[in-house]
Amino acid sequence: MSDYLPWRIMTLLTIIVVFSSCIQLFFWLVQLDGLYRSKDATSLDLADGPPSVTLVIAIKNEVTNLKKNISQWLDQDYPALDVIIVNDHSRDDSLTFLKNISNDRLLIVDLPEGKTSKKSALTQGIALSKSEWIVTTDADCQPESKGWISTLMNQAKGADVILGYSPHRYSNTWIGRWIDYETWYIAIQYLSASLKGRPYMSVGRNVAFKKAQFDQVGGYASHMHVRSGDDDLLVNELGQKVGYNISLAKDSWVWTEGKSTWGEYFQQKRRHLSTASHYNFWNQVWLMAVYMSQLLWYVSVSAFMIWEPWFGILVLLRWLMLVLVAHRSKNKLDLNIPVLFVPLYDVAICLFYGVMSFTMLQKKRDW
Repeated sequence: MSDYLPWRIMTLLTIIVVFSSCIQLFFWLVQLDGLYRSKDATSLDLADGPPSVTLVIAIKNEVTNLKKNISQWLDQDYPALDVIIVNDHSRDDSLTFLKNISNDRLLIVDLPEGKTSKKSALTQGIALSKSEWIVTTDADCQPESKGWISTLMNQAKGADVILGYSPHRYSNTWIGRWIDYETWYIAIQYLSASLKGRPYMSVGRNVAFKKAQFDQVGGYASHMHVRSGDDDLLVNELGQKVGYNISLAKDSWVWTEGKSTWGEYFQQKRRHLSTASHYNFWNQVWLMAVYMSQLLWYVSVSAFMIWEPWFGILVLLRWLMLVLVAHRSKNKLDLNIPVLFVPLYDVAICLFYGVMSFTMLQKKRDW
């Protein structure tokens, strides 16, 4: 009997290792590393003139960020650009500041009384746009260059949605290093998934979509009650019915500041993770499969190492794979932490998402 139980356990562990390894190998070597092999278009096809674009930004008490960033939005070198800023009942000097700006590109809109939320503000701005394309960003976001919109629209050919990249400003602190890794990790997931024909999210700080497609699915109406997700849930709504391109060229990046305290960061992540529960069924299944295969792989291989320490070679092989993939995409997505540390972050993020998911489930049960 004492021999029978370990045999049964080891058979189960073997099955888990094989299946989780298959999912993880596909995830890292086929999907994620595909980002390294992707190529950006180099110029916009102007045969029929540049497609018209409206940059829509929702603001609420953002006067400080407006002073820093508005000139960079208005001074974009894209010729067919309008900018609509929708004020969501700001109580600071945001509206006063905006009304003192004289620029033919700029339209300032007040969200009507009785309406509030970022999605309502974006909906208002998009409804007023007469452009073919909509680009969204946030008030605290700063384009890499005056060529942001032009570079993003290089990917417009054959696309209905263009997914851009929005890194955080790097700070050499514990939280800064963690945000740097997680931003990279999330980006290679959603951008590579789009390349493989399985789009599931975007980042609202840097995304472009055709207004016609937005209107066709009713905009944000189906998830207006969800606090966040103007970016993720719109892509889930559009699904695979439309064409997607991505833009990795640095001139198309939009920078944002990372959270400076762990409390602010955890609150932000809870909001983001709560949005994922509204993804469509198959997106949830795939994301759960990726996470569970990562967790079960570490658990099962660690258990094997109790009986056979040489199984530690599998851990070293996995970590080598992670380092190689990170090294290949390091420059494309501005990963600042040393790639040799990526395996440590891989273990940490597995534990982090597990703990975050558990605390969120407990919170729902208490409610």
